[in-house]
Amino acid sequence: MGNYITNRGDSAYGTAYTTCDSISCHGDGLNAGGGNTPTWGASAGCTACHDTVTDGTGSHAKHLTYTGNSCTACHDNADVAGTAPGQHGDGDVDVFNSAAGDLGYPQDAAIGSASWAGCTAASCHDDGRSANTTPNWGTAASNACTACHDTIPATGSHASHVADAAVACTDCHAGAVEGTTKPSAGHDNGSIDVTAAHGYNANTDLGGAFDTCSTASCHNDGRNSGLTDTWGTTLNDCSECHATQPATGSHTTHLAIYACATCHTGVTEGTTAGAGHRDSDIDVAAATGLATDKTLGSAFTSCGTNNCHGSGSPVWGTDLSANDECTQCHGELVAGVATDAQKAPGGAGVDTNGDSAATDAQVGAHQAHLNPTLS
Repeated sequence: MGNYITNRGDSAYGTAYTTCDSISCHGDGLNAGGGNTPTWGASAGCTACHDTVTDGTGSHAKHLTYTGNSCTACHDNADVAGTAPGQHGDGDVDVFNSAAGDLGYPQDAAIGSASWAGCTAASCHDDGRSANTTPNWGTAASNACTACHDTIPATGSHASHVADAAVACTDCHAGAVEGTTKPSAGHDNGSIDVTAAHGYNANTDLGGAFDTCSTASCHNDGRNSGLTDTWGTTLNDCSECHATQPATGSHTTHLAIYACATCHTGVTEGTTAGAGHRDSDIDVAAATGLATDKTLGSAFTSCGTNNCHGSGSPVWGTDLSANDECTQCHGELVAGVATDAQKAPGGAGVDTNGDSAATDAQVGAHQAHLNPTLS
């Protein structure tokens, strides 16, 4: 009987109790005779068999850190205060939540590390789409993100977001570090948690319908608004955030004449974002004279050094539709139809270089030549 008699010897009835030092019901899950065996008659909880409540065998330490030292998620209502699950102590390893096999761990696994396997159906090892990447119990890789999903998950729109150098895991999942560190809150809780500021529904069900980040600044049309498609939608073009031809400010007027790259270096309409795009500010080519890294949603200003506006550079977004088309950029700003002299660069005493001194021979030269009333 587990060496009880040997330990006790041939002592008479009523002598001090001793222990069973090799019985399988006091195993630690690594070998049939391992673990602790308290003296017969002693009051003991989990430590009657295990070294400590936070058993260090296999991947226990890692899991108990996540569960707050709770055993019940993996061992059918086990309580560290002393309650063993129903099938405990039956000479094999039983891993399940509420019904045998519900975590995907082999039932009635043999005692010993040679039988360690993975929980193929455990929701805590979920990639967000109710699929599991679960390493075998005791595998060192369980300390990394790959214990549950790829370092960069392939689900939804992860690839397109993480491929952008400006987007790190922590931008959407606070505290997460790619490949090593889980988010600081909400991870492993059976739902999907995205930083609240992005407007994604909190505690979305694993495997449920994808939602949208309705308030994410990275999906911004420059006016703190924008388009955000449902996560998982494949667009890979400008319409992920704004219209292919944005209608904000003076875009419509300019796009009738110029290409996107004229003002936004490296941009190709509908397909390619330029340098600095999606960095949470407004970037316009330096040659325009517009301030760099302009705050999203801030007051419109003008392109002060932009030659395409000749002698004038109205504030972006100014409605000039009632003015003569030519005078919207140069000449005298005239409502209705302007004369040739009013349209000419340098109108109102300013030449194409912006000079206005009366002593400058160039000032007003166009008007003087085009105005038939001048002699």
